[in-house]
Amino acid sequence: MTKLHIQDVQHMYLTTKSATTALEHINLSIEEGEFVSFLGPSGCGKTTLLSIIAGLIEPSSGSVTIDGENIGTSVPNIGYMLQQDYLFPWKTIKENILLGLEIRGQLTDETEKKALLLLKEIGLQGVDSLYPHQLSGGMRQRVALVRTLAIDPAILLLDEPFSALDFQTKLKLEELVSKTLMTYQKTAVLVTHDIGEAIAMSSRIFLFSAKPGKSQKYLRFLLFYEPFLRLKHASTLSITIYLWTYGRSLINLKPTSSLNTLHESYLRKVRGEKRLVLSVQMVIFLAFFSFWELASRLKWIDPLIFSSPTKVWHLFLIKLADGSLAEHIGFTLFETVLGFILGTLLGILLATALWYSTRLANILDPYLVILNAMPKVALGPILIVAIGPGFFSILTMGTIISVIITSIVVYTAFKEVDPNYIKLLKSFGATKTRCFKEAILPASMPAIISTFKVNVGLSWVGVIVGEFLVSSKGLGYMIIYGFQVFNFTLVLLSLLLIAIFATIMYQGVAYLEKKLIRRS
Repeated sequence: MTKLHIQDVQHMYLTTKSATTALEHINLSIEEGEFVSFLGPSGCGKTTLLSIIAGLIEPSSGSVTIDGENIGTSVPNIGYMLQQDYLFPWKTIKENILLGLEIRGQLTDETEKKALLLLKEIGLQGVDSLYPHQLSGGMRQRVALVRTLAIDPAILLLDEPFSALDFQTKLKLEELVSKTLMTYQKTAVLVTHDIGEAIAMSSRIFLFSAKPGKSQKYLRFLLFYEPFLRLKHASTLSITIYLWTYGRSLINLKPTSSLNTLHESYLRKVRGEKRLVLSVQMVIFLAFFSFWELASRLKWIDPLIFSSPTKVWHLFLIKLADGSLAEHIGFTLFETVLGFILGTLLGILLATALWYSTRLANILDPYLVILNAMPKVALGPILIVAIGPGFFSILTMGTIISVIITSIVVYTAFKEVDPNYIKLLKSFGATKTRCFKEAILPASMPAIISTFKVNVGLSWVGVIVGEFLVSSKGLGYMIIYGFQVFNFTLVLLSLLLIAIFATIMYQGVAYLEKKLIRRS
């Protein structure tokens, strides 16, 4: 029974300057349960044809049917394995293998149990709570296979899934995939440059000519129960078996006492380095304030302008006792935190809108560049006139100073996410919104957190400048008032308090980073 039928498919890539023919007059049929390979030189359109079969791109002409149904009229039940595993590093292995089921709305207790059972069957028992970085390349590729098979695809598409692996791992995985697909009676299409791989795994090989790709002819092989019996070179097979056995023996090795000693030595070195860094930081801190105090007392610096740590400390205690300092700190902190949150959220929302709409991004691009180049502090007087002096003008100042740079940085990060993550999600039938949720936003989280860190400083600048202009309380007001009455001790106290609370906010963002970014 014909599972997949491709009739006179042609495809062209069109740009404003050129039109390139990738595929020309492709006609072929694949039977149910058959394993075929597309073999040909680079650039002959093999991967393009795979994307057409998966419904990810529409052919310029021709048709593709699965079980007699045109893929253009429905989402094809296709499993797609890419050249790399593309496991989502922020998800556990279990979350990765269940992703396709979740996107398709097929995740139930039964399908989850089947997926975990399949994970066990391919030799990955007990890894479901781990993260991808904790697995080897071959293990990750097996997880990708489970993720693909978990959705019970009608056809499995394999786009050079073993090309990035070492020779030993590649042979083992090729055999594992062949046996697994045969066990589950899956129809499969493999794209490869490796003739030996195609011969070992396939019942038929379709040969493609150089660009534009044409299916010139196919080769048929007897389909053994174990396709790898086609390997004729006994020496190669013997070496493979030897390496496999040797590799397994390494797994059973237990750490020796010398290895434990080396590890303990390494841990001591790491702890010693941390203590050294902290000690040097404390020395610099104490040396700075000691030198400042000494220089003021010996009048190396003007005590009236630069004051001294002891004078700042005494003023701090006085302001703390009369209750005025708490009010000023609370007012500025509230404005800064609120401005930081609003600026960051509005920037991320604008970046999201730009990612969703390429047209909007093209329209707003020059304006964003201009607004980013404009000194935001210069807008302060305009905001005061437009909004009026008071809390809202200060809050607006603290917000706009960070919103534009946030949107530019985050939108750039959105655009730089590996498109293969999107390709993988679309092969499961994910919508654009789902792609944003599952890939774009999590993958961009490091850039977003970096923006948080920058915005901490920007928000403080915006709020303090706003308080310079209109406020009657707050740390910014204390600074400008100190200048007016020539009380530089008050100015320095305010600056030190800003530095302390800005550091606390920064550390809060760093803590948030550890919580949000589980895996880099």
